[in-house]
Amino acid sequence: MKGIRYLFGFCVIFLMVIISFQSMQNAENNLSKENVFTKTTNVVELMNKEGYKLELAQQNSADSCIVEGVRPVIYDIDGTGDQKIIIYEFGSVEERDKALSGLKGVYIDNGIVMLEMFGNITDKGNRYINYYYNVRNTAVFYYFQFGEDTDSNAAVLNVEKGIDTGKNIGSAIFKNINDGKTVEYEGKGKCWESKAELNYYQHYWKNNNTDTELGYEGWNSETWKIRYLGDDAAALGEFSVNIIKNSATGGGEATTVYANLDKDGYLNLGGTSGTEAFDPKGEYNITINWQGKSETIQLDSVNPDE
Repeated sequence: MKGIRYLFGFCVIFLMVIISFQSMQNAENNLSKENVFTKTTNVVELMNKEGYKLELAQQNSADSCIVEGVRPVIYDIDGTGDQKIIIYEFGSVEERDKALSGLKGVYIDNGIVMLEMFGNITDKGNRYINYYYNVRNTAVFYYFQFGEDTDSNAAVLNVEKGIDTGKNIGSAIFKNINDGKTVEYEGKGKCWESKAELNYYQHYWKNNNTDTELGYEGWNSETWKIRYLGDDAAALGEFSVNIIKNSATGGGEATTVYANLDKDGYLNLGGTSGTEAFDPKGEYNITINWQGKSETIQLDSVNPDE
């Protein structure tokens, strides 16, 4: 029996060593280039899962869209030629950034860009918008053609539909391919309460086994809002808000008024976004100065990122 106990103990230790070794190997594998490589098929599968029916477009339209030797794959959405997904699959994040850095176009807002090379994809004129998404080594564009007549109610609704679709696709890519995370913060004082939301993803990798520096690809966006708890909100007048934090970008001080509240009575303070590396486990403190008074609120995470 003693020999059996020794043998059992040895087996447990041996198993723990194997598990530890495998965990170390998995940690190293998570830094490999393959784990930050996205294929065109990954994007297509996600689009189908989200309910968008993709059909391969006539590829002669891709001839004018070749970038640094990479010819995109273009799909029509839901059988129309007015909405398209345009996918460039590069060999690495670095190749993607280098190829797209010289593109001519106009950045509008919230991921909307207008690139000159997409003006000839259809023969319906050049009134279009396109959203751009970083998907690791792959660049994905959502293209929406809304025609010549932009003054009619139908045209306005079409544009709004296109913008909503662009945002929905971006949200799906953020969560399902870029492994995006959302962390929410809340805090409450005697006179004010506040909420903040952090959305981000971060990818690290080794270009080869001898590299000491890691490759990096990331994005973060933060928004803040506050709500007054007193009964004299109409008399607040102008007041200042100072946001201090040690996580991603942003923060700073601003002067505002308590107006244009959301349905829950919160004042939206706006937000910031960036692409640099940061610590997502940071803290937020908001100081509000009004009518000769001051209150500082510490915001704690209500859904800590594990």
